[in-house]
Amino acid sequence: MRWYNIDYDISPAITQEGDGDLRTKEIYDRGLEYLAAGKYEDAIREFKQATKLMPSFADAYCGLGLAYTKTGKLDEAIITIKQAFTYRPDYPEAHYALGHLFVEQKQYDKAFDSFEMATRYNPKYAEAYLELGHLYVRRVKFDAAKNSFKKAIKYKPKYVDAHYALGLFNLKMNRLDEAVTSFKSTMKYKPDMALAHYNLALVYLKKDDRDSALKVCETVKGIDAQLAEKLLEVINSQETPPSSTF
Repeated sequence: MRWYNIDYDISPAITQEGDGDLRTKEIYDRGLEYLAAGKYEDAIREFKQATKLMPSFADAYCGLGLAYTKTGKLDEAIITIKQAFTYRPDYPEAHYALGHLFVEQKQYDKAFDSFEMATRYNPKYAEAYLELGHLYVRRVKFDAAKNSFKKAIKYKPKYVDAHYALGLFNLKMNRLDEAVTSFKSTMKYKPDMALAHYNLALVYLKKDDRDSALKVCETVKGIDAQLAEKLLEVINSQETPPSSTF
């Protein structure tokens, strides 16, 4: 569920009192529980039942779409999530989920449009800005990519993935001082992220600061011995490979 968190807020139609509404909510909640437990077929059954009981329940369509995604049924997932827009066109989480599905299918233009819609309906949607940043890099629109990564951090200051993405971006652009800042911010919020340390060491190598790279390597040893060994080989060879990974 890393890339898409189901909206736990129940839609207005289900907040009205009534035995049928409560039953639908219970079924939907069971679907969420099955989804979290990796019981995807059970989740599909519950979400389908929720949509039968309340056809306008947009959240249930999103849950069903995610369950289909987890079982590899991407076409069904796209169709199902799109159904949510019939009842809630301004549903940012659904647009975000759809964007990821299009990325899985390498339909990057459609993915871009979906993530943009997500930010239109939720201008502070940090996760959507992060994905837009990656897609701007694919489009070789580097200023826009940087702005998107920064927006993700602006709206979610402790967002580790956004700090890391900005660090990799700055390393790719050879903005070494900015890369150091970004990777250190990443490690501030996730000290045991070995790849952030690894890439920080690569930055130091590009800055001809071998001593600092070696110090970072010592830290990596306590997190990921195999990665530390790889990093030490790089340091000793004085060759700086591409960042890992953008």
